Amino acid sequence: MKLLHAIEKLISKYQLFIVEDDSLRDVLLLRNITRIRIASYFIIVLTFIHVVVFFVSGKQNTNDVVGWWTIGIIINHSFLLLIYLFILLYLRRFKEITPSNRRKYNSVVIVAFLSLLFGTTSIALVDQLVTPAINPFIIGSVAVALVISIPPLQALLALAINLCIFLVI
Repeated sequence: MKLLHAIEKLISKYQLFIVEDDSLRDVLLLRNITRIRIASYFIIVLTFIHVVVFFVSGKQNTNDVVGWWTIGIIINHSFLLLIYLFILLYLRRFKEITPSNRRKYNSVVIVAFLSLLFGTTSIALVDQLVTPAINPFIIGSVAVALVISIPPLQALLALAINLCIFLVI
């Protein structure tokens, strides 16, 4: 809850992720919440499958690169699983958008956007231990754009920061 409160302060201070048109704002937020709720089910199931498959593989030996890669995949997918489980449970209380709860639901949209974006980037970074493929990075960047609608400037900023993190690390 403290994280959501800090995000709310950031939103109000810098007017991040805010749509100027009042009539469009609530429609966009409602669509984002609906899409995030649907996507959460898929993300939870897929990350759970990944955690189980990699845990059952039994290659968690820290003496080799494949072991570290397996542990990294399990940890990253577990974090995504927990974050989206929290988001889904939080959105179960959703009834309608009112001026009093608009910032809270905006915060949920931002957490969903950034966690998927940076979560898939961290998975791609762990994958670099065993393969040069960047599939999770590409899938995460495209999935975020398909599921969540945010203003273009903020999307460009988040995607640019994500790309810099991926290239630097």
